[in-house]
Amino acid sequence: MLCRGAARHDLVFQEFDPAVHVQTVEWTGEWPTYRAIDFGYRSPLVCLWIQISPGGGVHVVEEYVRTQLPIARHAAEILRRDRTPVVMTYVDPAGRQREATSGSAC
Repeated sequence: MLCRGAARHDLVFQEFDPAVHVQTVEWTGEWPTYRAIDFGYRSPLVCLWIQISPGGGVHVVEEYVRTQLPIARHAAEILRRDRTPVVMTYVDPAGRQREATSGSAC
């Protein structure tokens, strides 16, 4: 509302620096793969494919971000993008909450 521009004081990970933490990474078939999903309709549904290196490094190797699609279309695209077996999928538990004005799930 005040249009002051981007600020770093409310970041979840204040130490995150794209110049340090963002780089091109490739899928590695030997590393375990996990998915993390945050549901949305107006806000985007986001799915991340995450691989863990033997040294414990966390690598986001793929992302899917889309809005205003039925869940079946999201599911088909997510499954299509799997390149290696997925060990586990984690989802935002707030996705099952009811929306305050309509009473339906968001």
